[in-house]
Amino acid sequence: MKYSTLAIAVIGGLGASFSALAEKQTDGENVEKIEVTGRAQQFYLDSNTRVGTKADADIMEIPLSVQVLTHQLIADQAARDITDLYRSIAGVSEFSYSGVTFRGFRDDANVFYDGVRGDPFSGFSVPQLFNVERVEVLKGPAAALYGGGEPGGMINYVSRQPSFNEEKNITVTGGNFSLLGASTELTGAVTDTMAYRFGAFYEAQDSFRNNADSENIEFAGGALFALGDNTQLTTTYDYIVQNLGGNRLRGVPVDDDGNFLVDPSYNANEKGDYQDLEALVLQANLQHNFNDNFTFNGTLRYLDNERDQAYHESRSWVDVNGDGVADINDETIQREYR
Repeated sequence: MKYSTLAIAVIGGLGASFSALAEKQTDGENVEKIEVTGRAQQFYLDSNTRVGTKADADIMEIPLSVQVLTHQLIADQAARDITDLYRSIAGVSEFSYSGVTFRGFRDDANVFYDGVRGDPFSGFSVPQLFNVERVEVLKGPAAALYGGGEPGGMINYVSRQPSFNEEKNITVTGGNFSLLGASTELTGAVTDTMAYRFGAFYEAQDSFRNNADSENIEFAGGALFALGDNTQLTTTYDYIVQNLGGNRLRGVPVDDDGNFLVDPSYNANEKGDYQDLEALVLQANLQHNFNDNFTFNGTLRYLDNERDQAYHESRSWVDVNGDGVADINDETIQREYR
């Protein structure tokens, strides 16, 4: 007698798994089993978030517009910085540098890490994703819950944490415009009550614009302490260096019809112009469960951020022809050094 069965199950709406069981049974013979498992489809759904409620909640059960970009989505899109992810966020578009427009409202400051203030990539720097586990986006006026008055929304970066699960990764990156980078990440248990994480990241790239390049260096890690069955202390550090050459890009001159007056690679900055960032972030998170209904979750975050920059800013046309009118016919632009 021969028979076979095929079963398909959807688990939690996150993905699908299937198993096929083929059995051959005859009188007096042992049963032979063959089992095949695999992933039928991948979804990027994470229904749990702390954004908007500041407590673990299901997105479908809170009256807010929240979108979560998971670590799997970041990896599958090979996203290196936050600008690579804006296309995946509904109602959000890139404004300039790392600035965004939420539902038509520009927002550069309403940025959180692990639910608290302290953005190391403030100003004209571009947030890197090496130390980011996932990105949570709260859209609409509900962002005022976090003290800001921006009606468009807010972004919360959830940083990567130490774990007892052992993992060792080494990544090498290459691409156009002389892109070259490498990173490593180690995590695992030190003892039964302590776990660690260490990560190092380096990446450098030129640009299609003249006198523009970038260099990113980051060291991140921390330690996790299980202080009891109901208490957990997590400490992390993040050291960031970002060197952007000629990064204050102000566009390319065009005429009244929108035609380029110069090559698209034009840059008002000189080769020696720069924007350098150095930041140090220290963070501690303590969680304690008193009972099933009462939990303490406190985060202390320290941030030191220093930025130095020097660049040229395009100002106005110069009357080179001496006709008393400064316009595109003069083909010379005045610059201001800042």
